[in-house]
Amino acid sequence: MSDTADVVVIGGGVVGSACAYFLSKAGLHVHLIERDYFASGTSRASHGGLALMHNTPLELRLGLASLQLWENLSKELPFDIEYEVPGQLTVAMTEDELPAVYHQVEAMQAEGIECHFLDRQALLDFEPNVSPEAFGASFSPLEAAVQAIYVAPAMAEVARRGGATLDCGAIVLRIDREQDGRVSGVMTSRGFISTRFVVNAAGLYSPQIGAMVGLRIPVIPRKGHVIVTEALPYRLYRHKIQEAGLHKTHGSAFGAVTDRRQFGCAVTSEQKREGNIIMGATREFVGFDKTTRIDVVATLAARAKRLVPKLANVRVLRVWAGLRPHTPDHLPIIGPVQEVGGFFVATGHEGLGTTLAPITGKLITECVLGQQTSLSLEPLLLSRFPSDNLPDQFMEVVNEMSSPPVPTVG
Repeated sequence: MSDTADVVVIGGGVVGSACAYFLSKAGLHVHLIERDYFASGTSRASHGGLALMHNTPLELRLGLASLQLWENLSKELPFDIEYEVPGQLTVAMTEDELPAVYHQVEAMQAEGIECHFLDRQALLDFEPNVSPEAFGASFSPLEAAVQAIYVAPAMAEVARRGGATLDCGAIVLRIDREQDGRVSGVMTSRGFISTRFVVNAAGLYSPQIGAMVGLRIPVIPRKGHVIVTEALPYRLYRHKIQEAGLHKTHGSAFGAVTDRRQFGCAVTSEQKREGNIIMGATREFVGFDKTTRIDVVATLAARAKRLVPKLANVRVLRVWAGLRPHTPDHLPIIGPVQEVGGFFVATGHEGLGTTLAPITGKLITECVLGQQTSLSLEPLLLSRFPSDNLPDQFMEVVNEMSSPPVPTVG
């Protein structure tokens, strides 16, 4: 097989599919390559929360821009992605967590985002089944949710209708370049695709794709467990509920990647349309190990029950563990790479891939078209990570991941 495309997008998760969606909507011929099936990796394990993280103003601006895009996407996509806007409570379960809640309110209000503080009584009036031991909470009405596994196929289908080629089960073997270093094509297990633009949205496999053009992309797996309960015939709670400690584990610095005894745990929970309650998440650095750990699941369940005591009477339906693409500063890598003309990176979103997929796709499309981007990409470029200024352990993992065995499709 031989083909020609304006842009080759590598990766059929929610980020890659969003890139294909926006690029196709802009009138470009896209060839989307996925080694397995759409949403088969990190996106499959996502619980679908669309969150506004407040660790930095940049995260807030990215999240807000993406949530605004999600509202229109929910109406345009051909499948029901179960888009809802329940709003989110961030609950302080200890007095020590109250400053984090106050900070969230102040940070969001400083960016013009609606957010309110609720003391204990106001919280219980607002959401009666939250623990009466809670010290207070913030409430952000903009926080939304989707069924993550529906999103990538829906955006890929819009791209297909716009003329994109969807290539599932294909393995990228190499990326060809001109004498001046610019990309010229992609060789896959199905044949060669001639192109002048390549978008690396391969998530956990983005270091392997980067290595094909001589780049070291600092992304490693960060594991997380998720619990899903039986469907309840009643609403146990109306809003997304999370512990204030989630933001601490979300933005924590890179630690010992080889210590399997260490894990972070803070609950974020919501009740889906069908009545099931989905609870995440945990954070571990254990390579590509996706096996579930009973001790980690038990810790997550106990913290969820502490947050909403009536969960003690709800049966667990299933549990799973997934892997998120993690960067050293916990911000995604988005934008062009100066050393390789026509090569763009869209990876490293960790637990915010679903949230930030639309704004990522829009920014990448603006870059490919040579337009002024909606938001400054300077803090998100790969160049912010000089290889000689990263933790040794981190680079050891990145180097190992840059040349793993070529994956096969069963």
